[in-house]
Amino acid sequence: METVAAACAVCLVVVFAAAAVGKLRGAGSFPAFVRTLKDLGVIPERWARGCALLLVAGEISVAVLLLIAPLAPGLGTAGFILAAGLLAAFTAGIAITAARRTGVRCRCFGASASPLGARHAARNAALALIAVTGAALAPAIARVQPAEALLAVCAGTLAGALAIVWDDIVGLFRPVSH
Repeated sequence: METVAAACAVCLVVVFAAAAVGKLRGAGSFPAFVRTLKDLGVIPERWARGCALLLVAGEISVAVLLLIAPLAPGLGTAGFILAAGLLAAFTAGIAITAARRTGVRCRCFGASASPLGARHAARNAALALIAVTGAALAPAIARVQPAEALLAVCAGTLAGALAIVWDDIVGLFRPVSH
């Protein structure tokens, strides 16, 4: 269980750190994210900047809390719960947007050409399941041994990387339009 808990933490650290960096990496990245929140139409426009700041702060908080989870399992549990809450909110927003067929682009990890849709909701639901699993197993993280930690880092990094490039993977299997 220690390895599974640690792999869940590493996966979510990779995903949430990449998401925060993607929204903050360039001068236009954060304003583009704010515009996307406005375009979603699920919150009042005047709240978009504040919500964007809170979301990025939440993403950074998840990454930090889960990084220190082996030293403070209680904080790890908080990180997993925060991740699950954020992912639930993201999934709900994506589902609403997809149902409206607005064509709003995914800015989960920065710029993307693909509109928000079922694949994004499915990815976030899978990540939420990882977060819930991690929360249930969080106390075990403190007992992870070095060999288990190495395995967890490899598995979690791979899972996180796959989540980040999920759009590209799904795109490989879409029919090519002529």
